[in-house]
Amino acid sequence: MNARKEMQTQKQAKEVEHFLKTGKSDPLSSSWPGGPLLGGQAADRDLRKAPLAEVKRRVIGHTEPSIPEIDLEAFTRKKVEPMVNGLFPKVEHLVILEKLGKSVIFLTADTIDGVLSTRG
Repeated sequence: MNARKEMQTQKQAKEVEHFLKTGKSDPLSSSWPGGPLLGGQAADRDLRKAPLAEVKRRVIGHTEPSIPEIDLEAFTRKKVEPMVNGLFPKVEHLVILEKLGKSVIFLTADTIDGVLSTRG
């Protein structure tokens, strides 16, 4: 039984590695025990943790640049406004600019966990 459990763990590790390389995974989560429901929940948990663990591994020894002290929402709106004006009807500009203005964030060691862990 122990050898089977180890083999399953190797299959899961291979699936996680494939996910990190391609962004694709088995929709039935067949590498996890418990069928599509329980196995799917375990796979979802493992596949969500994997990018965060990889990022943390890669940043060891690196220093973060300082974050500029700017109004990020206003800056973002100014940068995307010409694109929004050219692509969308005038009646939609305000709503789209408001949404896009709030969509840019700076990723730091303090914020990365929440960003990668958030669903949706």
